[in-house]
Amino acid sequence: MSSPNTILSLFEEYAAIPHPSGDTADAAAWVVKTAKQAGVEATRDAAGNVLIRVPASAGYEAHPTVILQGHLDMVAAREPSSPRDPAREGLLLFREGDLLGARGTTLGGDDGAAVAMLLAILFEPDAKHPPLELLLTADEETGMYGALGFDYAQLNGRLLLNLDTDEEGVLIAGCAGGTKLHITYPVCRENAKGTLFTLKLAHASGGHSGMEIGRGGMNANREVACMLSAAAEKMQLSLRSLSGGDKDNAIPTHATAQIILSDTDADAFRTHIAEAEKRLTDTYRETDPHFTLTLTEEGEWAGNAVSPADTARYLGFLAAAPCGVQKMSPALAGLVQTSLNLGVLITEENALCALWSVRSSVASEKEELCTRLIAAAAAIGAPVCREGDYP
Repeated sequence: MSSPNTILSLFEEYAAIPHPSGDTADAAAWVVKTAKQAGVEATRDAAGNVLIRVPASAGYEAHPTVILQGHLDMVAAREPSSPRDPAREGLLLFREGDLLGARGTTLGGDDGAAVAMLLAILFEPDAKHPPLELLLTADEETGMYGALGFDYAQLNGRLLLNLDTDEEGVLIAGCAGGTKLHITYPVCRENAKGTLFTLKLAHASGGHSGMEIGRGGMNANREVACMLSAAAEKMQLSLRSLSGGDKDNAIPTHATAQIILSDTDADAFRTHIAEAEKRLTDTYRETDPHFTLTLTEEGEWAGNAVSPADTARYLGFLAAAPCGVQKMSPALAGLVQTSLNLGVLITEENALCALWSVRSSVASEKEELCTRLIAAAAAIGAPVCREGDYP
């Protein structure tokens, strides 16, 4: 068994190398270099995957080969106030007792823990094991692209253990399939006059959209869209911008909108947001006790903004589209079977964009959910790009 100190030391070295999805070349090179320093064969393929072959320890040569698999990339997200960008800089780690964390960013334990554990085997001369094939795939978080691009004919093993869960001592026998849907709503901008407001929801609990969506926590993107959509039914408002979230597979902790309203609607809008804050407090008292909702009046505005018609149509779509848990497993108590996450909202000059992560352990339900979302987008004239599909 590998020493915890060896694992932590390797993890700290790995965390110092930026390894976001789509940019793991430097991290993969470090893994190959580290494996070769330990005296074993290591190769990297065109898809960015690393394969390390470890001979059996003495007495275990006749045992079947075992494949141990993890992934190289991490969800490189950060708090809005953090100056550190985990996609471009090494992580700033800290230890407090038994807790290892990162300041202002995700830690990358998913799946840097597997990278460290697998490499630690190479530095334990007394470890007893059969022949091993250590497979570290690229770009798992964004759609299993490394795994889909890997040539499995290279492998001799037929037993695979995947090291990518958050509970020690637990074996998982299956997982959901998924896909991403990127919706782009073309908009017309026009001159708008009125009072400019900034609405900001922050400090929601967030979490991984696969492992933690069953908590029933707040999706900041969805909540801001819903409260603005309800306002648009009562008053005329124009979006200057709407943005939120960092990754499609991370439940968004923050969302920000800039809205222009006529002076006659400003007081009603303030009242509407205050009532929405009370509703959120009651709804998410247990899951998101630290969220904040702030409304700032920026002053008079005269400039371009999304037309009120396009604003109302897009906000209505976001509010009506499915989000969160859609179905629980009838066979396994407590298991989310089908879900989706409105992970990212982006404002472009001539478009408003939304990115969903869709998951289900039943293929037909995943397809049905995609069909519903695509149909809803088509109803407002928003093209949909589907990518990163995995079974």
